[in-house]
Order: sequence, then structure tokens, then C-alpha cells
Amino acid sequence: MDIKDSVEHIARNAALAAKKLSRVTETEKNTALLRMAEALERNSKFLLDENAKDVNGAKKAGISKAMLEEMEDKDRAREEAFRRSREVIRLCSSSIRSVHRGNLESALRLMQEAGEDLDGIREALTEHQDIRYAGFVDAAEQEYAEARNVYSIIAAHTILKPEEVGVEGINYLCGLGDLSGELRRHILDLIRTGRAEEGERFLEVMEEIHSLLMLFDYPDAVTRGLRRKSDLARSMLERTRGDLTNALELAKVQNLLRASHAAGKIDRPK
Repeated sequence: MDIKDSVEHIARNAALAAKKLSRVTETEKNTALLRMAEALERNSKFLLDENAKDVNGAKKAGISKAMLEEMEDKDRAREEAFRRSREVIRLCSSSIRSVHRGNLESALRLMQEAGEDLDGIREALTEHQDIRYAGFVDAAEQEYAEARNVYSIIAAHTILKPEEVGVEGINYLCGLGDLSGELRRHILDLIRTGRAEEGERFLEVMEEIHSLLMLFDYPDAVTRGLRRKSDLARSMLERTRGDLTNALELAKVQNLLRASHAAGKIDRPK
């Protein structure tokens, strides 16, 4: 296989992989990232030993010392950023769970820790912007944007602006796309506890988010998968609207029955 055939083969496989990834949920992606990180940690000694062999081989072959030092520095920065990205995802997931449990103090503390790790990532990659856009930092920023807005919307009833979250604009939008699932969960929790009318406020937020996402109809190469998240947000919105409408109508019937019983218009079963 010559170079042309090899490149075409790689390009075809990359296109197929992109189609498969477009159907993968954010949770599945995060799970895959965490498993990759765990595998790297389990095999860290072997990988470091093999890397040392490669470095020694390069030195013997006369490779520039400055070039080797540059690559070693880049590799250390990547390892640090990847470790911190994994920690950001873990902290943000825990923060969102804390919000749903009503433990807002814990949620805020976890978000602050995640923000510190994001700052550490940016510092580690200041001189390595090629690694910054390898993908795993984007995943961490999107999870952080989602966690910040879950807390803000549920606790303070406000949607944070991109500059308040402190992540790239497209990662802020992707985080909003993932947010719809968490808002649906919150609304269903309200329905289960007999507070369906409170869910209307959060349904309006879901509608506002979906309307915002629909403004950014650009190719995935620009929006990093935002279109798929917009489609999922629309699906979540329609399902939640149906569930909430049914719950509100049922509550109206129950209130009418209680009023009728109280007025003595309906005899209670003996």
C-alpha cells in the first residue's frame, strides 16, 4: 500500500469513526475517557519504561537534544492536563448529583475545586496549544459549564453567561446542550414530590436553551458536535413537556375532586 492509498484508508476509517461517535451520548464518552485514564494509570510504569527506551534510542541515533527536551516537556504537560481533565469531569458529575440531592453547599465546593483544576490545565498548556485542542480539555470545559448552570438554574433560577462560566463559547453551548437532561430529571423529581407546578419554570428554561442552541446551525467541524446535542435537547424538551402537562392536568383533577368532597357534592366510598 503506497502513501496515497494509506492516507485514503485512514480518512475512510476516520469518517466511519466520526459517524459512530456522533451517536454516542456524553455519558458514554465520559465513561470511555475515564476508562482510558484508568488504563493509562494501570500501565504507567510500562509506558514510562518504553518511553525511556525510545528517548535513549533517539539520543543514540543523534536526535537533537533540544528537540527531545521539547517533546518531553510537551508529554509532561499532556499528562498533567489529561489527569486534571479527568478530575474536572469527576468533580462536576459529583457536583450535579449533589444539586439533585439538595446539598448545594457540597455542590458549590466541588465546582470550585473543578474550576481550580481547569486553571491548572490552562497553565500547564500555555505553551502547548496543540494539546489544548486534542479534545479532552473540551470535554472537561463542557462538563464544567453544565455543572455551573445546573447549580445556577436550580439554586438561583438564572442562566450564567459564557464569561461568567469562564470556558470557550462553543464548550459553553455544548454544556447547555447536556443541561437539558439534568433539567428533565429535576422536573420529574418535582412531579414525583407533588410540586409539578414548580416544574413550569424549568420547562421554560429548557425551551430558552433549545431556542438558543438552534441559532448555531453550523458544521460539526466548527461546533464540535453541538448539532447532535441540540437534537437531544429538543427530544428531551418534547418528552418533558408531555410529562409535565399530564402531571399538571392530573393535579387539576385531584384538586377538583378534593373541592367537591369538601363541598359535599361527592359521597366518599363507604
